[in-house]
Amino acid sequence: MTSSSLTTRQARVWFTARPGFAVSAAALLTQYLLHESIRGVPFAPFALGNRLIRLAPGSVATEAIERLGHNAQPLFAWLLIGITLSFGAALGRRPPAIFGALAFLLSMFAFGVDPVPHTLLQNAEASTCAALAAALVAWSIRPSMPSVWNSAEPRVDTDRRRVLQLLLLGGGALALGGSALARRRLRDGTSEAVRADSGAVERANPAFDSIAGLSALVTSRDDHYVVDIDLDDPVIDGEGWRLKVSGAVANQREYSIEQLRAMHTVEEPVVLQCISNTVGGSLVGNARWTGVPLLALIAAAQPDSDAHIVIARAADGYTETIPVDGGVPDHVLVAFAMDGQVLPEGHGFPARLIFPGRYGMRSVKWLTELEVITRDDEGYWEKRGWDRQAIMGTASRIDVPQHRGVTTSPLRIAGVAWAGDRRISAVEVSGDEGATWTPAELERESGPLAWRRWRAEMAAAPGVYALLVRAYDGTGAPQQAERRSPHPFGASGYHRVVVTVR
Repeated sequence: MTSSSLTTRQARVWFTARPGFAVSAAALLTQYLLHESIRGVPFAPFALGNRLIRLAPGSVATEAIERLGHNAQPLFAWLLIGITLSFGAALGRRPPAIFGALAFLLSMFAFGVDPVPHTLLQNAEASTCAALAAALVAWSIRPSMPSVWNSAEPRVDTDRRRVLQLLLLGGGALALGGSALARRRLRDGTSEAVRADSGAVERANPAFDSIAGLSALVTSRDDHYVVDIDLDDPVIDGEGWRLKVSGAVANQREYSIEQLRAMHTVEEPVVLQCISNTVGGSLVGNARWTGVPLLALIAAAQPDSDAHIVIARAADGYTETIPVDGGVPDHVLVAFAMDGQVLPEGHGFPARLIFPGRYGMRSVKWLTELEVITRDDEGYWEKRGWDRQAIMGTASRIDVPQHRGVTTSPLRIAGVAWAGDRRISAVEVSGDEGATWTPAELERESGPLAWRRWRAEMAAAPGVYALLVRAYDGTGAPQQAERRSPHPFGASGYHRVVVTVR
């Protein structure tokens, strides 16, 4: 007997003794396909993961971000799926009804503790499909489980029954998978234009646009970074959505999305950056956001004279704070459009905060409530050890040439620089580890809250060069040279790119 046939036989014996693994895999796959096919239907491992993320101590969350970065959440999701499969394998042999009941009850439990809201119908739909898949698979492998079912049962037409079961399972999987693909195409292809009363003017510059590899002046919706605390984002009905302004106010208000659009709206190009972004990292983008000034909404509610802060609440329970005792910053927006179109779900549909000059953690997505309070409070990430002010630092990045790239003289360098709401006044580059600096040419400013593109050119003899870039904000203050990791104030230091000139 060959080693391959032994391995196959051992695998068959293992699965026969542990049918719960196959049953769990079928339940998870069916539920995930349903989750991908129908908006708002939850997936049990994601639902449970959302709750565990909320319960994780701040030190654990910070350590995961520091070590794994953007990969922390996908790895956590796979870990939960692996644990679920292991639990199923450990169940051993059970009747189909038991497997089905367990799949239903465990799914409903996960959905019950999920901080991301779903309707009871959506929860029941996902749980029922998982239960049916688990029971059907358990039933389909029942002839190999004589200790549970009567071994004397007639085995006539067993092969025909297995073929029928496989056809049912395969057909259902293909139907759900095809629906998922169709749903993705539909969602990617749908858009609704939104115009502001005061629109931003995009000043295209062919000299910069023609530089291959340089970031776009306006980051596209697909390319703009997305960072969430959820494994499964909220799906919100825009027609039934309301934004509540409550708390220490004389006139509590509620706004529908239509009422917000009917107010005086503005469009601003604003740079957003995640506080966990590393030096030279990609968790930064510059988009045009359309919305209503937060100041107008708070003023209409008539806050108490001793109002201290506004707590911004999201549909998934995420919170952040905005100071109001010194006056609400006039450039903070409740935004409902991005780059001239309705907000994508991943960017906070139907409305979100845009807080220029602060890291992205302050720009709450899936906004549902603005509560004015007279006491002090902290937001989600401040409670977990991150900086409360979250003021975006001055930063710059080299886009061209790429790290470890090969180029020729003259050395052409280009990139982007940003300083939140403090503007950019100058950018310099160095090819000798900072011994000397060369001024870069700045593109015309597209807005006071946006990033600026820059370019420079140097004569360089053949060799290996370490390029550095530094920026100055609108006050003339340079960006920090000291290299610092993101936690807790955001990263600092000069972006460094090594290139070879031939």
